[in-house]
Amino acid sequence: MISRLRSDLYENWLEGLLDPSSRVIVDFDGIDGILRLPERSFQSQGCLQEHLFWYIVEGQCSGVVAGDPVSLSAGSVLWVSPSIPFRFSFPASAKQRILRFRMRIENALESVISPGWPYRAVASFSEGRLWFEKIVVESLNSDCWSSSKIRGLVSCLCSDIFRRTSGDFSNGNQESRLSASQQYSIAEFLAKNMRGSVSPLDISRRMGYSHNYFTRLFRQTYGVSLRKWILENRLQVAANYLDETDESVSKIGELCGFEDPYYFSRQFSKWAGASPSCYRKTRSVS
Repeated sequence: MISRLRSDLYENWLEGLLDPSSRVIVDFDGIDGILRLPERSFQSQGCLQEHLFWYIVEGQCSGVVAGDPVSLSAGSVLWVSPSIPFRFSFPASAKQRILRFRMRIENALESVISPGWPYRAVASFSEGRLWFEKIVVESLNSDCWSSSKIRGLVSCLCSDIFRRTSGDFSNGNQESRLSASQQYSIAEFLAKNMRGSVSPLDISRRMGYSHNYFTRLFRQTYGVSLRKWILENRLQVAANYLDETDESVSKIGELCGFEDPYYFSRQFSKWAGASPSCYRKTRSVS
């Protein structure tokens, strides 16, 4: 049985897809061709702002999506949410034929609407090809109804994928806690952007979740709010700098994402029980 939280999560996303005020952009580039990849790989570091849909007609591939290993073979369907990093490799000697399209949903509140999970993968999903082919056929029509019909067909495809994976906790939808690979991805993202401005919303979008759902999931995993976790990670890195370098306090604050040195000093004092300067002196003595 589908849990209420998961069904509500999907229903909210589906409302965004079918809402007439939302703008749905579907790109069919290469959908009916053979995927030709000279380097035998295909990847994104999380910069794609569209939903990615693949149906494997012929061949196979393996890779990593949001830190999880994923294998696809003929008959498999893959749905990757916006801003989710992935990487796939293809056997050099095998021909690959993949039906594929990208979809972007926009409304006035959020530039990109995500369903609340990083990805969905379904094996032996023959009905998936039917939906893909219908979407292709409808994309060739130019009448006033084609846009609405494509919305409906995409919603049918997504509903079938959701139905097939709703009970699978390992399929990019571990509801109660973030997986170890997801935790690693979050920490890595903050580390790479330590000097810049990283907000809870930035991390939510990076992980492909709605902001409210992700902050709740994060608290269930770590026991603290996402905002507090970001702050404490910055302060811990600052403490390491104070221990290991001779950089000035203001420079360390800047390296850790604190533009205002007074704010950095105040937050560090609350966290460590001493100002950055006193902390450094105490540590050097000990």
